[in-house]
Amino acid sequence: FTVPRDWAAAAFTSTTRSRFNSISVIKIPG
Repeated sequence: FTVPRDWAAAAFTSTTRSRFNSISVIKIPG
C-alpha cells in the first residue's frame, strides 16, 4: 500500500499544525 507524498505531507502537516496550534508554543510557517 503506497500513499502519494501529497497526501502524506498534507496529513502530517495538518496533524502537527493542529497539535502545535493547540499547544500554542510552536507554529509552522505557511
